[in-house]
Amino acid sequence: MVVKEPPNNAAAPTGSKRTNTVAQSSKRGKKKVERKSFFEKSKTNTQSPGPRTGGTTERKTTDQGSLNPTSEAKTNVLKEKCKPKLVEGDLIDGINTYKVTGLLRSGRVVEYYKAKDNDLEGVEYLLRTQNSEKGRLKIEANLIMKASKLPGEKKFCDYVEFGNSARHKVDFLITGMVGPTLEEVRTQYLKADFSLDCGFNVASQMLKGIQDVHKIGYVHRHIKPANFVIGVGDAIQNVYIFDFRISRQHIDPSTKKPKLARERVPFCGTARYASRANMRNLEQGRKDDLESWIYTIFYLMDQQSISWRRLDKERILGEKEKLFKHELNDTYKVIPKQMKLLIDYIRDQKYDVEPDYSYLETFLKNTAKEYNLNTKKCDWKDVAPHDAQRCPTVELSVDNRLSGKMDEQPGERGKKKKKTADRKKMDPGDVIKSEGSSWKVVSLLGSGGFGDVYKVHKDGGPAAKMYALKTEGCEGEKRMLRLKVEVMVMMKCWADKTKKFEHFVEFVDRGKCEALQCKFVVMGLVGPSIDDVRRKYILSQFSRNTTFNVAIQTVQAVEDLHSIGYLHRDIKPANYAVGLGEAESIVYMLDFGIAKTFLDQGGQHKTPRKKVRFLGTLRYASRACHKQLEQGRKDDLECWLYMLFEIMDDNYGMPWFKTVGAKNVLAKKEAFFEGELPQMYTRMPKSMSILVKYIDGLEYASEPDYTYIKEFLRSCAKDNGIKIDKKLDWLGKLKKRADLDSGTSDSDEDKASRSGSE
Repeated sequence: MVVKEPPNNAAAPTGSKRTNTVAQSSKRGKKKVERKSFFEKSKTNTQSPGPRTGGTTERKTTDQGSLNPTSEAKTNVLKEKCKPKLVEGDLIDGINTYKVTGLLRSGRVVEYYKAKDNDLEGVEYLLRTQNSEKGRLKIEANLIMKASKLPGEKKFCDYVEFGNSARHKVDFLITGMVGPTLEEVRTQYLKADFSLDCGFNVASQMLKGIQDVHKIGYVHRHIKPANFVIGVGDAIQNVYIFDFRISRQHIDPSTKKPKLARERVPFCGTARYASRANMRNLEQGRKDDLESWIYTIFYLMDQQSISWRRLDKERILGEKEKLFKHELNDTYKVIPKQMKLLIDYIRDQKYDVEPDYSYLETFLKNTAKEYNLNTKKCDWKDVAPHDAQRCPTVELSVDNRLSGKMDEQPGERGKKKKKTADRKKMDPGDVIKSEGSSWKVVSLLGSGGFGDVYKVHKDGGPAAKMYALKTEGCEGEKRMLRLKVEVMVMMKCWADKTKKFEHFVEFVDRGKCEALQCKFVVMGLVGPSIDDVRRKYILSQFSRNTTFNVAIQTVQAVEDLHSIGYLHRDIKPANYAVGLGEAESIVYMLDFGIAKTFLDQGGQHKTPRKKVRFLGTLRYASRACHKQLEQGRKDDLECWLYMLFEIMDDNYGMPWFKTVGAKNVLAKKEAFFEGELPQMYTRMPKSMSILVKYIDGLEYASEPDYTYIKEFLRSCAKDNGIKIDKKLDWLGKLKKRADLDSGTSDSDEDKASRSGSE
């Protein structure tokens, strides 16, 4: 079903006139109050109490030199609205507990703080808060999470956690720490425009960030100097894209094409940098982000090049039109004239056409080369702080900020639909029969490349007792039809009733449907996968308490599977799921489609084959799998180890998360076992290196000491103050909805990366 955009009946905002001058009309006596950028310092005239401007009249002052009482009262009201909700020492409880260590910036909408995780020494984060009723910070969290999956150099700050603090009545977003904005760098630290060398360096980095936003299907819609930040420490020369509060999904997930443009859209943005389409109340596309990017880089290299910087909103549009007609020659006193070609390229772009980013990048490089520019230069390297510091303009940040009406609410965005094969599917109410039972379909839970998963109940039985029914088409390559293997494993798990395997889903029934040309298996219904729990429900990495609890449960499942003579060969977060109802705290092992017995008919360990084609998920595959060697029990544990480090620490637990190429991934895995990736222990107790060495020392036919592994995990947790019996992070937080994901189908990303054959 295609989710349609709701009708937009909002009238166009009247908008208030904006100016950077402070003047007083002699005829009406009305003031044009200076409004500086959210991050921009108000320039103060040392010889007079008013700001330094080109105004023709002075501001009225009291004897003490303050603003007149009326203006002062308004200023006090504004300051009261901007009063920070948190103070140093306040605790924010999410999956982890964070302690506020200082205020960085405060505005009318979002506040920025420094914070530390109480469980980690020396690690500092950026904490953003917003009133809970706004609901926009969650959208920003989701967007940053999506962007974190992109390969290559990252132009986003690291995602850590999103949550809500009922005590403080705010939503909060925890990310990696960043430095000041480009606007602050220019006005507070350089106190000058960027050099052309640095300007082209920044332009290229900004372009990469914008391209990444577009890659995940969004448009930023608020490109300006205050929405790009620099890094801290060793990353101080890096530029990151920031603030996605008014970003909007541009690509329709169901069609993979741009959404149809709405006829009228309320203005929302910053007039100085807003695109012409935005100012005309038209839908914005990727081209509009690039237009705002042009204004931004021109301003950073030469603020005089922006002829409209002191004009009101109504006159700004006309000046921008002149720029695109090349009628503003003063623009290019500092800016290279070749940039006119860039103006022409952006002018000719269409709403629904993807820009040629490689052309834009090449253009910047060629222009820089022609002007002998050093695009590695960083003007702020020796003057900007290498750590996060409070902006000296916090209380004065009242102009050149986001204005207008938000045109999209959090619930409006469509959910991503998985691409499925062209095959017959069942509808709610349909009945499918096995030899002994009939099953009535309640709803479709999910679809994969070769089958579907439905929620069902026994026809004629209690409707409240639900099961999962998984189908697989009868046609297809033999090596890809895996339901038979999965059924064999599940039946063997439940064959011996004396063995209570707590971490396996109940096997109920199996059959074949000629009408649908498919085989099916009926099993117990479980909740979302561990991967979905983190990324879709709690929107955070697990706490250390929960991680160690999950570690013990999942390795117990591995031990149980090995005890019946099978290897899983695809251990990963997507193949474990949490239970429902009273079993919500139990973790279940799923998807035995590529499982394989490691015992021969005599019960002895099989002799390894000389060569085995790659089979598994690249991100979690063992080194033996990479090398096309036969896998043993040690390989399931190696995959489990990778999974454990990842769910412990999204940022550093899996350094090859974005690495491209199997050889490069293998090299990093080898480095991990050689102890050459210490960052993987940023959040993980360093003593876990002992367990890493133990698993690394196992051989193909080795029988792992599972008792030792579980006892080591408990001991390690105790030594590090980790409470494995503490309430699990997801308890009470999962969505109680009828179409709750059963966790039995892979994500698109996992399906794309899992490949190979026997």
